[in-house]
Amino acid sequence: MTDLRYDGPMKPVLIFLFVVAASCGTPTPSNSNSGGRDTGQNTSGDAGDNTHTANSTIAPTNGGTEACVEIGERFKEAVRALPRACVTDTDCMVVSRAQVCDCDLAVARSSDTVEHDAIRAELDAEQCSNPFGCPTDTCPYRRLSEPGELYARCGEANECEIVQLLPCAEYEARGHGGIVPPGACVAAAGCTLRNDLNPCGCNEAITTNFPALAVQPIREMIEINDRRCNLQCMGCNSPGDAVCGDDGSGNMICMAQ
Repeated sequence: MTDLRYDGPMKPVLIFLFVVAASCGTPTPSNSNSGGRDTGQNTSGDAGDNTHTANSTIAPTNGGTEACVEIGERFKEAVRALPRACVTDTDCMVVSRAQVCDCDLAVARSSDTVEHDAIRAELDAEQCSNPFGCPTDTCPYRRLSEPGELYARCGEANECEIVQLLPCAEYEARGHGGIVPPGACVAAAGCTLRNDLNPCGCNEAITTNFPALAVQPIREMIEINDRRCNLQCMGCNSPGDAVCGDDGSGNMICMAQ
């Protein structure tokens, strides 16, 4: 994935990521549901309220004992047997530590995970690493915000997948602006007003070089969080201009006034 951070004081650091073309640097792109059935690399999270975080433990690739190999093969088969078809986000749920790097995996909410859970316990008892390995040292989730929380949704291919996005409390706090962090500037000409980067449609000052590739992930996150969060838009302050000013600590940033 591409890091779409832009220069500027990053107060609550949000890194917006966008999948370029149809593939990324992960073994299974998190916005693609066609690959990974034999490797356990499809992605997911829990629909609705989700206590899982993006900081999944990255498991080492070890535990290659004969016992681990045998248990690992059974574990792979158990994961592959879990259905992932869905129609809506509520059809999906999370199964913990079920794919590469011990990351969470999305499956259909109707899945029977008894066998998976039992074999997962065997792996832990033998101190085996996840048999899917960890080729990239990162979880292949589609990241719409960083840091963020994991959310299960039904992807375009009608298979469950995971996205990482702002928690509802933070989303609601930034409803009138602030999802995009302040951007550095040297003059007012480097700043502009935009109203399409926050859920309430309020004007806020953004640098004129704000990366275009970051816009779609923000809008995608807004669309998802509008369905699951309880944001109430109470009207906007209506700044008439965007200026380049000192934030009080010597940093020149775009501000609305």
